[in-house]
Amino acid sequence: MNPFRNALASLLLSVAAATASAQGDALAGHKLSLSPVGQPDSALITQEDVAKLERVTSSSNGQPALRVHLKPDSAQRMKAYTSVNIGKKLRYTWDGTVIGDMTIASGFSTPFELLAPPEMKTPIK
Repeated sequence: MNPFRNALASLLLSVAAATASAQGDALAGHKLSLSPVGQPDSALITQEDVAKLERVTSSSNGQPALRVHLKPDSAQRMKAYTSVNIGKKLRYTWDGTVIGDMTIASGFSTPFELLAPPEMKTPIK
């Protein structure tokens, strides 16, 4: 390739990446897991269960958050699990790092919000 084509190819890849990011593809290349505390190998939800993940500002505290939209089967599994495990804890990990433990207050499915992992704590524009 000549230098002009290299520059053009690079520009097109940058535009494609920016477009994907703007569409809420915050999960690309990352691993998400929600599992019962004390059972890290029994993930209830992983990145494979996510239909869409958006970076948002939380309506409850104004902090950066992730809005998780689950695939239909995964949403049903989440609702069934959380409905019968009120008061128990789920552990949220991002790329293998524990972000936090959450107490299940009620049965829920999709969408729901999680704390933004540290690398996504920058303000959302």
